Amino acid sequence: MRAKTLTVTPVNTDTVSIAASQMPGAAGALTLTASPFGMPDTTVPAGPLVAHKLNLSSDADDSGHTYTIVGLSADGVAQTETGNWPNTATAKSTKYFSSVKSVSINAAATGNLTVGVANEFVTQLMCGSRYATGFSIGVHVTGTINYTVQMTVTPVRGDQTLTVDPAYVSCTDTNVVAQTADKIGYVAQPIDGGFRLVANSYSNGATAELIVDFNELIAAC
Repeated sequence: MRAKTLTVTPVNTDTVSIAASQMPGAAGALTLTASPFGMPDTTVPAGPLVAHKLNLSSDADDSGHTYTIVGLSADGVAQTETGNWPNTATAKSTKYFSSVKSVSINAAATGNLTVGVANEFVTQLMCGSRYATGFSIGVHVTGTINYTVQMTVTPVRGDQTLTVDPAYVSCTDTNVVAQTADKIGYVAQPIDGGFRLVANSYSNGATAELIVDFNELIAAC
């Protein structure tokens, strides 16, 4: 048996860390605080990507205008999302971004626009093994967080550079689905893809640790 562990201390959520308040006078890209903007979450071990949904805000009615976000997913795959700016409110993106290359608007803005980090994240894929007979999955949390462990059976090698995100589903053991406290689950089958941790919501200061024990005879990725 061997184990893989990933601990995430997510960045504090906000509405302005990616793009501070600005009112574009024409269609085009907003000015970002960093280009590209990489999510500054802390992970142990260091290196795995963490991707967040984005907070997109307007202090007036910009619902008739569209936004386009260009960046990378949690698995480092290029992606784009298009939607509508909100009306005197904050809206969340539907996709998770580990890096943001640009956020744009299709016309002059009505109000002041900002972009920040939302309180939902996903981790990069933790590889499974085709040689495993099963996996014990543990999650340890501190603070306030609601999480789900997801899995994919799409074959992925540890040294593989992905060009398409794998298809993820919630773990077959519901002990680690939509939970708020420490839990242990088990998957009794080979998973030639892997696992990831999804934070459905969290409060600033929360942490989460994903531990996957492999029941196998031959080590894989």
